[in-house]
This record gives sequence, structure tokens and C-alpha cells, in this order.
Amino acid sequence: MPTLLKINASAQLEERSLTRQLTTLFTRTFCEGAADTKVIDRDVGHSPPSFVNHRFIHAAFTESEEREPWMVDVLAESDRLIDEVIAADIIVIGAPMYNYGMPAALKAWFDLVARVGRTFSFDLGRGD
Repeated sequence: MPTLLKINASAQLEERSLTRQLTTLFTRTFCEGAADTKVIDRDVGHSPPSFVNHRFIHAAFTESEEREPWMVDVLAESDRLIDEVIAADIIVIGAPMYNYGMPAALKAWFDLVARVGRTFSFDLGRGD
């Protein structure tokens, strides 16, 4: 059974949002071809994720076995969002353009999903 993660970033309601209409059309069409698809709906336009702050950075750059309880709490939202991405076989993102860029809520989602130690790694000794 495939899993599709549908992310809507428009602040508009569906009847006024082309990007919402497109993600709905894509999802419906995809599910017609794969009826057993599990769909995860993530609406960052209407329920925006938290913004990264100093507490998040402190927690994210602390080794998991050294994290204090408050750090686990701070990272919980990020963990949930990352788990959705990991579970997804397909991701469709409805991203309108506001002032020549993506909505702040979608950028906040990317900031929480792109996390060292969970979704990417780097080694300063290797230069990457």
C-alpha cells in the first residue's frame, strides 16, 4: 500500500486556491490508480508549524542520548513531521508564491524537516 503525503501551504480556502485544487486533483487521480493508497494530509497553510528558535537549535544539536526532557518536547513536532516524510512514498506539495517566494509556513515546515542527525548528516572533518 503506497503512502502519499499531501502538503497544502496556501492560506486560502480550497475554492479560492489553485494550489489546493491541484493537490486535491493529483491525490484523487493518484488514488484512482492505487485505491489502497494511504493519504496523510498536512495543512501548513491553515495550521502552520512552529518556527525554529534558539531552543530548537540547542536541542537539535545535542546528541539524542544527552537530551534533557525539555529538548525532547521541543523536537516533538519536528519528529512528527519527519516521521510523515519517512512514511511517505510520494510527496505532493501545493505551494503558492507569495511576494516571489514560498509562504513562511512552508519554509517553517522545511526548517523542521531538514534536521541534522535525522534527515541529513555532515562531518566537518570531511568538509561536507
